[in-house]
Amino acid sequence: MTAPQRPRTPKVLIGAAALGLVLLVVGGVLFLIPQQSSEGSEPDRNVQIVSRATEFATQYNTYDAADLDGYQKRLDGLTKKHVDQVDEMLKNKEAELLEV
Repeated sequence: MTAPQRPRTPKVLIGAAALGLVLLVVGGVLFLIPQQSSEGSEPDRNVQIVSRATEFATQYNTYDAADLDGYQKRLDGLTKKHVDQVDEMLKNKEAELLEV
């Protein structure tokens, strides 16, 4: 007879939420890169976007169940920075479109 399985803990939910956040950030980056390069603008900006996405992915892959608080603090710092940057890029793009 097998032992009953323990129910999944909130760690699974936290992991799923973190994965969703990563996919959202990466999707936003991938959405912005083709638009910028098709307009022939700022190749350095594309390099910067890819660099920051890589930095985020590196931090995301450092999950340690024994140090959940430290992991969340590292990701919170990165996600806030990235979300603010994407928000600023979208505001700039919106301003450009409204000028036309």
